[in-house]
Amino acid sequence: MENTPSPRFWELDVLRAAAIFMMIFYHILYDLEYFGNHDFGLSTLPCVIYARIGASIFIVLVGISLTLSFSRAEVEGKPEKDIQLKQIKRGITIFFLSLIITFITCVIAQAKIVIIKTLFWDISMSISFKS
Repeated sequence: MENTPSPRFWELDVLRAAAIFMMIFYHILYDLEYFGNHDFGLSTLPCVIYARIGASIFIVLVGISLTLSFSRAEVEGKPEKDIQLKQIKRGITIFFLSLIITFITCVIAQAKIVIIKTLFWDISMSISFKS
């Protein structure tokens, strides 16, 4: 079987770029408001809707991408167990990277409370650091 690259879906790439841009823009404003004492009104309804739309697009695209990846690997004849193991490894890697980034943010910002909420498990825990 010839190993030819699968075609990319440019529509997904455009939506992914838009979602990433929306998240980066929102988080820059959020950081400026949180750390720089600027008031951008991020708790107003339009800003909340903007943030939710960006996050929702990204999460939907993650699901679509995982489905496409699984389907392509299945067509290539890879065992289902190997495909699932690869996706679980990706999830665990992202989970631990998010924990590391959260810890570094807490140390640098000397935050009192940081809430960690993962996409994979609905776990909420608070990490408290005393000033």
